[in-house]
Amino acid sequence: MKHFNEEPFSVALHPSGHYVLVGFADSLKLMTILIDDIPDGIAQYFASVHGSTIGIHSTWTFETVGYLKGHTGKVRSVCWSADDGRLVSCGLDGNVFDWNVRTLRKEAEYNCNGLLFSSVCFSPDSRLIYAVGSNGSIRQLLAAAYGLFVFRCHLSRKLETILSAGEDGCLWVYRTSKEEPKTARREKDWLLSDEVLMTKSDLTDNQRVTHDLRQRVEQLRAENDEQLRQKDAAQAERLQELAERHAGETAGLRHLAEALAAERRSNAARHADELGAARSARASDVDSATAAFEAKMAGEREKLAELEARLAEARAAWERQAADMDEFHAGRVAQVTEFYRAKIEERQAESKEVGLPVS
Repeated sequence: MKHFNEEPFSVALHPSGHYVLVGFADSLKLMTILIDDIPDGIAQYFASVHGSTIGIHSTWTFETVGYLKGHTGKVRSVCWSADDGRLVSCGLDGNVFDWNVRTLRKEAEYNCNGLLFSSVCFSPDSRLIYAVGSNGSIRQLLAAAYGLFVFRCHLSRKLETILSAGEDGCLWVYRTSKEEPKTARREKDWLLSDEVLMTKSDLTDNQRVTHDLRQRVEQLRAENDEQLRQKDAAQAERLQELAERHAGETAGLRHLAEALAAERRSNAARHADELGAARSARASDVDSATAAFEAKMAGEREKLAELEARLAEARAAWERQAADMDEFHAGRVAQVTEFYRAKIEERQAESKEVGLPVS
């Protein structure tokens, strides 16, 4: 399998099966088929299509032999004859042309009014041309075989069957005659070769790489064994050191645990004695605090009674003062009222004297 960075649009296989021509959007690549790759290689003539023009090129020198011009529409399909001397093409203009590659001229022209062709092919003896029509028929064979557009067709070597593929996704196989196909008999069994195609340079490179890899593997194996022996010795020494350190630390921790247990027992006894003494001292302190609190509360009660008596006296004095103020205010209001009433009467009398109206 070969992967490309760009999408291939067409593929043509050499009759020998050793070469393949792949067409891309802006280039053509001719490659040799090997066992595990398809590198660039050489095959004789190949054709390329650009719009309505067909280019003929030499596969040995990659020089352009010439151009086949005659179609007025885009070329849809081309097919070589068995001897590479002729080429048949069909296009969207509805024409099928039979070209002489050596003279770059048309040998024959086929046209059916209103019928377009999408694919053409030669018979093995190059005497017959089969074309797939836009009406779903294969020209010169069967009519109305497809309900949709037919893309490609191919005739068998013995002219007994023809294969076609259409837009409906079906692959049809037809017999070209009503007679039963004859089964070819082999005179002897064919022996299949175990050899595969590979260039000598690739074989030499593979052998050299294999030799280098084997030497590298042996070297890496020796280095790995030496590293494993060194690591084993270092690990054994490290394990011995860790075992001795673990034994010493275990003994020290055991002595420390015994000392901590003894200290815990001593602390528990001392804490019990201190707790009893603290409880006795706390009981006497509570009694003293209770007596002092009661004495202080009695003094505070006396102060409260004294303050309540003084508050009652102050409230009575305030009430007397408020009554006096109310009485003084009422008298003062009466005096002011009487004064202004006299003033008003005096002004009214003066107005009468001068003849002014009185409101």
